[in-house]
Amino acid sequence: MKRILILLALIGTVASSVTAQDRVRERDLIGTSWEMVFDLEEEGGNLFERMALSAVSGILDEVHVRFDFEDDGELYVWADAFDIEVDEEDETRWNINKHGQLILGETEHFEADDTLFMMEDGLLVPHKMERGKWVREDSIYLKEVRR
Repeated sequence: MKRILILLALIGTVASSVTAQDRVRERDLIGTSWEMVFDLEEEGGNLFERMALSAVSGILDEVHVRFDFEDDGELYVWADAFDIEVDEEDETRWNINKHGQLILGETEHFEADDTLFMMEDGLLVPHKMERGKWVREDSIYLKEVRR
């Protein structure tokens, strides 16, 4: 029985380290661009939900949001949809808290209210506060792109 408990504890430790988040570091962001990716494929449970999400996913394929991280916490947010680029970018701020979590400021077109981003496998994945715990948002993430 003792061996089984030790084995289960070891498996739990290894499994949690595989999905663990890395700290976001300034050097990973300054001078880089990140694109928002919408991934709705795994969200639907029944057939009707999957059909609706498939239609929405097709529309979201035409929406592009880019985040340009600059020195001193400056962040520029660019958006275009259906090949119509917005003439102006939104400018806001970004910072990394003491836990290595990225916090984005709000803009006229982007709300960051209770969301922070954590690095997972080279992607910036948003987490929202729900019932006192940070919960991973599976439907979107930020992926680094070349400028």
